[in-house]
Amino acid sequence: MLNIYPLFYFMVYAPLTGQVKPLSEVPDETFSKDVLGRGAAIISSEGKLYSPVDGKVSTVMDTRHALGISGPGESELLIHIGLEIVSLGGKYFSPKVKEGDEVKVGDLLIEFDLEAIKKDFKTITPVLIMNADDYDEIIPMKTDGNIQAGEPFYEVK
Repeated sequence: MLNIYPLFYFMVYAPLTGQVKPLSEVPDETFSKDVLGRGAAIISSEGKLYSPVDGKVSTVMDTRHALGISGPGESELLIHIGLEIVSLGGKYFSPKVKEGDEVKVGDLLIEFDLEAIKKDFKTITPVLIMNADDYDEIIPMKTDGNIQAGEPFYEVK
């Protein structure tokens, strides 16, 4: 009998409240062409980033606008708040976790001043599975429209 259920899958939950966008609409080829991984993006409507999975913080960038999480099934996630934001040097970002911290879905990871950042930068936030080739599929729960932090975002099989 054929097993129609995958051997392993997990859900990635929305780490932000905002508007869902496919990676193909991120105006940066590093993300839109899946160079760093596959997933989806959210244009944030509030300045709080939450953990999308249970896992361990693998890195917090010196510029505090991006972090990595080692998640379920040896997944490696990257969450990158905004585009071209490195030039801020961490201004407007307040991480609530550090490298090595264990996190659960919904834990607050970073607070940021969305209004200050929006004045000069795009705030679209890619949420990637960097080792996506290790999985068969990444299935978005939504491809457009609004999403609340904590809602199912995409499934990884």
